[in-house]
Amino acid sequence: MIKLQGRSRIMAKDEDILVLRHDTIYVDGAPVAGPETERHIKANVQPLNGRDLLLVPEGDRFKEQYYLFTHDVLSRTTDRVYRDGVNFEIQSIEQWGSFFRIRIMRIDVGVHATP
Repeated sequence: MIKLQGRSRIMAKDEDILVLRHDTIYVDGAPVAGPETERHIKANVQPLNGRDLLLVPEGDRFKEQYYLFTHDVLSRTTDRVYRDGVNFEIQSIEQWGSFFRIRIMRIDVGVHATP
C-alpha cells in the first residue's frame, strides 16, 4: 500500500477557489498596478495527466499543475488563483461547451511565490 505524505489536494467535488485580479491603470500615460480585486468561483480540480505534462516545457514539468473545470467565466490569463495557501498562475483558458477548462501552475519565483 502506498501512503501519501500529507493530505491529498485532489478533490472529487467542486470547491471554492479564490481568483485574484490586478488591473492596470494608467497615470499620465504610464501603466501602474491598480487595486487587487477578489472573486470566488466554484470549480472541480483535477491533476494534469501524463500526456498533458508532455506538452508542458521540460523545465516546468516538476511544478504543481491542475485543471479547473468551472461554469464561471474567466477570460484573463493574467489573473492569479489562490488555493490551499498556494499561489497559481493561469496558463490557459479553454471553453468546452457550457464550462471552461483552466490550466493552472504553481508560482515558484517572483513576488507571488509561495514558500
